[in-house]
Amino acid sequence: MLAGKFEANVVFIHVGVPLPEQMKIFANLLEKHGYRNQGYKMVFREGDVQSVIWDVCNEEHVDLLVSGALRKESPERQYFGSIARGLAGNPKGPIMLIPEPAVPAKPIKKIIAPIPANNPAQMIEAGLYLAKQTENATLYFVKESIFNADPLAVPDYTEVEGFNDASLMIVDLEYAQIHEALRLYDKAGLDIKVKVVFGLPGTGIVAFAKNIGADLIINALTDLKNNNNDFGYPGDIEVILMNLPCNFLLFN
Repeated sequence: MLAGKFEANVVFIHVGVPLPEQMKIFANLLEKHGYRNQGYKMVFREGDVQSVIWDVCNEEHVDLLVSGALRKESPERQYFGSIARGLAGNPKGPIMLIPEPAVPAKPIKKIIAPIPANNPAQMIEAGLYLAKQTENATLYFVKESIFNADPLAVPDYTEVEGFNDASLMIVDLEYAQIHEALRLYDKAGLDIKVKVVFGLPGTGIVAFAKNIGADLIINALTDLKNNNNDFGYPGDIEVILMNLPCNFLLFN
């Protein structure tokens, strides 16, 4: 779906040397899914999986790496790391994780763009761009409340009703700030919603994504590099990676 949408060539990467029967299987799968007349390349190479994949992406000038991923992994896999989460946890370029690949691809109808406390322009512009490229999609700009700054302030996930009047005034201000930032952009023809969520970093975003049945969460690679806090808890991107509620795109 992505390749057709953006008229892109596709590079398939297989780490390891395939057996002749595997080559035949690959060729049959490509033909079955319409790649006979579409530009593509297959690369087979031995070595460390993550290193090989990013090396090939660099050599082939890949704009986006797409990888399958489990929605939720065992604590052991989370601790030691899986290939997909390893690729996303130390990315060398844009990457999309797809927890439930399907053919034909499931259409993207609900997109979540988390709004950071500082410099929200990047996420707003990225969210609007994707929404304009995706037919009939609803774009949710989601902000983790400032209450997340203190992990002792709220439980893992809390609805608005759990706060007192003074807290609700701050939440209203957060909504107003997002709407004010959005006022500067062309939103004609787009279905846009704004949501403030609460809880430990990332927890509210994951819960909200599950609640609405989101198809895609996007975030910036720059946010991943700064994804830590003063309390020793995982950052929001790490939490999303550990509990993938839907497809997840990390971009430049």
